[in-house]
Amino acid sequence: MVTEVRDQVAKIPTSNSGPSRQPPPPPPQHTPKNTSTLHGDLKFPKPNKFLGKKEEALTFIMACTSYLDSKGTGVAEGDQINWVCQYLEGAALEWIQPYREQFFIKKEPVPFLEDTQAFWAEFSKHFVDNNRNEKYCLKWNNLKQTKSVQEYIKDFQQYSVVLNYSDSILRNKFYDGLKKEIKDMMLSTMFNWQNATAQQVYDKAEEINNHLEAYKSTTPAHSTSHSSSTSSSTARASLSNSNSNSNSSLTPRTRLSIGDPVYMIDPTTRRAKKGVIESIGRGPQG
Repeated sequence: MVTEVRDQVAKIPTSNSGPSRQPPPPPPQHTPKNTSTLHGDLKFPKPNKFLGKKEEALTFIMACTSYLDSKGTGVAEGDQINWVCQYLEGAALEWIQPYREQFFIKKEPVPFLEDTQAFWAEFSKHFVDNNRNEKYCLKWNNLKQTKSVQEYIKDFQQYSVVLNYSDSILRNKFYDGLKKEIKDMMLSTMFNWQNATAQQVYDKAEEINNHLEAYKSTTPAHSTSHSSSTSSSTARASLSNSNSNSNSSLTPRTRLSIGDPVYMIDPTTRRAKKGVIESIGRGPQG
């Protein structure tokens, strides 16, 4: 009897998961990825030759490090530095050459030729423009739109990216630098730029610029100056013509006489000014 009970107890599963549940499978084995192989599949362009120009130093550093990183971690740091030195010419080659002669010919230690971090630190001391932010700030403060909105946006963002200004400061400065015809179009379309983000003002200015360029390309101009001075006012007028035309067809015209006061648009300033009717002639439509 005791033996039968013991045998039955031995048949009871020890798992608390249920009488018929199988033990969980072992966790899958993760094979570590070969980062060197993955990096090697990426195609990074080799850097351009560096001649020692400070404005090109950061671009050269990024191009070199991106290319070397894509090759994985199997390249010795000294070999990486030797590879970089092959792309130095002009003033940059004159800077590095004495150190290489000291290291390779005289067999004297040059620590930064064996450590990439130390090499780029030494390189930066000679060629990276430490006053870049100050120069960008000066250019940004004096920046105004002189060409297309797209070019203005490109320059504006290039100089402002390192300045860390708030969105409202960027918006206000960008708006202030826009051409008057762009600002006038914003006002005429009831765009409230003061309540918009900087990006929304960029987008609206670019949209208006595209409309103006499209109008200029489809309208034959008698002269360049005449076209540029009238394109914005004509484009603005086209936005409201549909409403004004429908209203004018229902409103009887007022008969004018010589001496009546009227307003006219000054072609030079494009502003309304007072005048009087001096003569009345028959138009082409009677």
